[in-house]
This record gives sequence, C-alpha cells and structure tokens, in this order.
Amino acid sequence: MQDSYQEGFIPGPNETFEAFQNRVELIKSETSNPELLMSKLKIDFETITPITPHFFSITTKKGLPFWIGAMTYLYEDKGISIPILEFPQKKRGFFLSKEEVLAHEKVHILRSAFNSPRFEEILAYQTSPSPWRRLLSPLFQKSWESTLSIFAILLLPIFPLIPLSLLSLALLRLLRNQYLFKRAHTHLSLLYKNPNELLTLLTDQEIITKSLPPITSPRAHLFSLIAIKY
Repeated sequence: MQDSYQEGFIPGPNETFEAFQNRVELIKSETSNPELLMSKLKIDFETITPITPHFFSITTKKGLPFWIGAMTYLYEDKGISIPILEFPQKKRGFFLSKEEVLAHEKVHILRSAFNSPRFEEILAYQTSPSPWRRLLSPLFQKSWESTLSIFAILLLPIFPLIPLSLLSLALLRLLRNQYLFKRAHTHLSLLYKNPNELLTLLTDQEIITKSLPPITSPRAHLFSLIAIKY
C-alpha cells in the first residue's frame, strides 16, 4: 500500500483493496507505453514528458486556454480513470514556476479516484510557497468556473452587476470552505505532524465533519501508515 502511495496512487472513497490494486496495475500497464495509450485514446499530442515512473505530461496541437497554466484530465479506459497532465506549449508566467504548477497538479493526480471537488483546489494550493495563493487562488472549484469568469469579465463595462455578483458569491464560498478546511487542519494537527498529507486522503464530507476514513477501508490503512511515519 505505501509503495503504491509513493508511486502516486491513493485508494478512492469506494474502492476495496482488490479494486485499488486492479486500478494500480491497469494504470501501470497502460502508461508503460504512453504513445500507444495516446493512440488508443485518440489524443492528438505534440510531446510526451515523464513526470513520475507511471504518469506523464503532454502538450497538444490544440493547446490550453491562455488563462490555464496546466490541467489534469481523466481519460476512461476499461472503466478506470487514467489521469493525464497537459501543459501549454509555451511557458506561461502568472508568477508560477513549472515546479510549483507540477506540485499542484500532482495533488489532482493523487486524488484521481475521488469525486470531491469542494476542497480539492484548496488541497492542491497547499503546495504553494505563497500564503496569498494558498488563501485566494482556490476561488474556482471546477475548470468551467474559470472559463465563465473570463466571459463575466467581458461583461464588466456593460453589466457590471453580473461579474461583481459572481465574484462575491465565489469569494463567500471560498471563505466558507477555507474556514472548514482550516478547522479540519487544526483538528488533525493536534494529533498528527503532517495534516496536509493526511487531508489529501479525505473526502469533502470527512473534511467537513472532521472524521476519518471508514476503519476497514484501504484509505484508513494508508492513513495509519502515513500517520505513524512521523
């Protein structure tokens, strides 16, 4: 279990030990030949770059929207989601190094078997060295929200109330989520030395209620392994 974690895999909320192992083996098998996998998934890639022994990043001819520094997609193969990271063809600034962007996206890759978007951006931004980015950058929970914000900004000169209202709602949601996340972080920090790493294993509901994974689940087993490591 801990070896799989070191390789970039954590069990999903509903996975059994057997299902987790099957997913790990399938992803390792499929990503051992990235070019073949890209052909199978019909992805028109430009370059492929390894980022871990079993995961890689790509650039594509279509590219990413200008406001996105990188994005992790989930591609379905044999009923299992395979995370693939896409970088833009040219380096984009936004005051972020490629190393920081990669650390952020690795959190999304780790949690690829989760469907818990409420705190995922907050968790991913915990890798940032900037306290302001950790606080304010998780404004959007899903990629379409950032796209919507771009169109809302275009309406600012004509209908200023629309983008200002959307921004206010997003900020209020973020402050609420940051409060709940901080509360769970404080709770775990009283018991363990590595709360951020342990929070990565939790679902949205577990973070809200400050509870731990079900005791018989693979996540609970991994949680205990990581906790006693420190």
